Amino acid sequence: MVKGKAFQKAWKSQIEVKKATLKSRKPAKRHVNKVTQAKKTFQVKLEDRKKLKAVQDREKAINDKNKDKRKAAAKKREAKKKRKEKNSILAGQYQIIKKTDKIRRWNKKAKKTLMRMDPDIYAKLLQKSRI
Repeated sequence: MVKGKAFQKAWKSQIEVKKATLKSRKPAKRHVNKVTQAKKTFQVKLEDRKKLKAVQDREKAINDKNKDKRKAAAKKREAKKKRKEKNSILAGQYQIIKKTDKIRRWNKKAKKTLMRMDPDIYAKLLQKSRI
């Protein structure tokens, strides 16, 4: 039997390479000649920094603008939600419970539907009913 790389079977060598990559979980290192770049002068580096800074400033300005838009929209949504809730309270039909002894015996679901009304909303309802 002849030993040496020239006489090895190709498929066996491929399996050995795969095993080596699996053990280290990294692909086999391949040395590639890197193309060397000409060194940048200090002036060129400063110009690159200025350009990068300008781009970052523009990006920050755009992000701030969008952030403000989102905050304004969220505020508007919240105000609309509060208005809608208040209007639904004013438009609904209500019963005033004067004897609160029986509330104790109510089931859980019924107790959840019970609400306390603010005095100012109650006053508005009374004015509305009188008109």
